[in-house]
Amino acid sequence: MLQRWRHRPPDALDFDMNYQNFSESSWQFVLYGMEYRTDLSANAAAFSQHDTARARFREIDAQIDRALRQLPSHRALIDLVHGRAAMPSQVRA
Repeated sequence: MLQRWRHRPPDALDFDMNYQNFSESSWQFVLYGMEYRTDLSANAAAFSQHDTARARFREIDAQIDRALRQLPSHRALIDLVHGRAAMPSQVRA
């Protein structure tokens, strides 16, 4: 299986889930968590939108960062929930 996954990630078709309960995503988490590398260069055409996707992910990360900066601190949120703090527009982390 490791040789097969050298050039493509684990896939649902690699396993008969009637006999195994460790799915392809579980294998991916373990393999990539152990820094196993899958060489996808032979399938580069299948990833033609890679750069566009990476740019979009960067945009999403920036949106997340902006949203997180606007959230109150944990203590401020607890105080707000219990009615001991200012309205959300006045709360800053």
